Amino acid sequence: GESEFMFRYVLSNLFNHYMHSKVMGQEGVVVHLIEEYYLKDDRADWENEKFMQDITNFVNRTKPTLLGTIAPDLLMETLSGQYESITGIDADFLVVYFFEPNCGFCKTETPKVHEIYNKFRDKGVQVYAVYTQQDKDEWLTYVGEQGLDWINVWDPQNRNDFREKYNVYTTPQLYLLDKNKKVLGRRLDSANLEKMLVNVTK
Repeated sequence: GESEFMFRYVLSNLFNHYMHSKVMGQEGVVVHLIEEYYLKDDRADWENEKFMQDITNFVNRTKPTLLGTIAPDLLMETLSGQYESITGIDADFLVVYFFEPNCGFCKTETPKVHEIYNKFRDKGVQVYAVYTQQDKDEWLTYVGEQGLDWINVWDPQNRNDFREKYNVYTTPQLYLLDKNKKVLGRRLDSANLEKMLVNVTK
């Protein structure tokens, strides 16, 4: 009836507003809306199956890294063949950076992120840089050429399921964690990362 129509209308508008919001942290609102109104007791039965699948996926990919949550741990192999985990890194702030050498945006972002790292490393900032591809030579060459002297790791078999945990379906992806590995910033670009670091390292 009419109330059902209103419900749908309001929910769809809210959903679209927050889904496309550029304000960080509003994904939390979307996850809440989806869980409360779409996925609970079939309230939203007017939606088709593909849409329901999409929003379920969105929740699964977004929820692990909402602001204020403890970031999912990753245990990955370093260039020297050692293993390094996120929880094992003792740093006041940890940037988790997912990149590949050949993506266009990564090519401009990686040098900027490295510049930011150099600027803030004395203030307790460390970088956990995840090469998302499977070509070791490409990775070695790139790290060498760019002089990336931070924590370089990879997971060629995706044993960590990092794509799902950190929603890495496009690169680059940047997250900022605090000392306790809580998510302070998610899906940042280098400019926003720098702004955040200026604020938190004062």
